[in-house]
Amino acid sequence: MFGKRRNPYDFLFEITQACRFPATKTDIYHIVKTTYEDFQRWLNVALQVKLIEATAQGNKYLITQKGHGFLTKWQELQTFLKEE
Repeated sequence: MFGKRRNPYDFLFEITQACRFPATKTDIYHIVKTTYEDFQRWLNVALQVKLIEATAQGNKYLITQKGHGFLTKWQELQTFLKEE
């Protein structure tokens, strides 16, 4: 992904995937590799649409059931689009 222009779903996929295990904002930011402004925007979107949620302690983020579904569907779509 890095090195080419990403669409919004790519950002959401990368953020959601980074939260498969409890992750801090810094952990996620280093995985996504984008500007801080873009990172903040897409992290907030992922939270608003409930792909991820803050842990009870509030300092880490974790994927939701909806987020797992999104990862599966996005990967299926990517595979479908690459088929000849």
